[in-house]
Amino acid sequence: MPTQTDHSRWLIPGLLAGSLVCNVTALAVPFLRVDIFLKGEQVYSLPRSAYLMWESGLYVIAALVVVFSIIFPFAKLATLGLVWLKLKDAAQQRVWLNRIEPLGKWSFLDVFVVCIILVLTNDQFFVSAEPVVGLYFFIAAIAMSMTCGSLIAKRVGSSQAGSSGVAVRLASAVGWHRWAVPLLLLLWGVALAAATVFPYIRVDQLFSGYTYSILDSALAMPPKGAYVVAVVAGVTLIGVPFLQWLGHGVFWLGKLSPTERVRWQRRLHLCGQWAMLDVFGLALLVFLLEGKSFVKTETAVGLYVLVGAIAINLISVAAVKVVAKRRVAGVGSGADD
Repeated sequence: MPTQTDHSRWLIPGLLAGSLVCNVTALAVPFLRVDIFLKGEQVYSLPRSAYLMWESGLYVIAALVVVFSIIFPFAKLATLGLVWLKLKDAAQQRVWLNRIEPLGKWSFLDVFVVCIILVLTNDQFFVSAEPVVGLYFFIAAIAMSMTCGSLIAKRVGSSQAGSSGVAVRLASAVGWHRWAVPLLLLLWGVALAAATVFPYIRVDQLFSGYTYSILDSALAMPPKGAYVVAVVAGVTLIGVPFLQWLGHGVFWLGKLSPTERVRWQRRLHLCGQWAMLDVFGLALLVFLLEGKSFVKTETAVGLYVLVGAIAINLISVAAVKVVAKRRVAGVGSGADD
């Protein structure tokens, strides 16, 4: 693998090294600053931010943060290094990549917990929070790790790309898929739009009461100086999910050759890795269950819309994959025009 002569020969090791350095730095430098009335200002590193959540009664979130944001990133880097430097067999490389890549985006759980804390403490009298440099090192570390994994997966998968076969249009499938998948895609788009603008939470404090949607959450962070966090939230919770939805629509309607189909499947897989409504949804659900001692909150209709959007997303992606597999194999095929 590392004998390749293209840019991956230096880019992948560089990303691995950069991610490792940023991960170590993120553990050591300040991560979050919290100012609580009568308790004063406290600055937390990433490990101490997990301790803050534990101390605040957010036990499940604290445990998830430790697993996915502290332990797993180093385990993933070690695995990627093993795949890139040691394993020669493509089948073994795919096995290990398939084990760790689906979990990669869950390292962003702590980032979304910080997003939620920033949103809930926005314009509050008794508590305020703002991110500091450690959070940005952590975001860079996970982004580099995920990019590195995608590049290795692309290199490994390139040996599988075949060019034989005929172009097919998934939309020409017969049976229940012909109407069910377009209906699912339509519902998915509507649910995404609704989840973006419908308030998912209400903050009910003594001197204030605000509701927040995902869009409101992204817009609430720049005034607190959290521009990078706002961009991450906007891209992964709004931009990429809509791109993933549009991509599946093109994949469904387009008449694609085998080579084009492989390329689109890679693009859709990449979108799936960076579309993080499910990660945000988990952070939000656990925070709502445990976080009332931190900031008094109430659920709003957007939370249920968000859960519905995540469910429809999963069902739609699975349905398109089923049809693609059957059409390519010639099972239940219809006439291609």
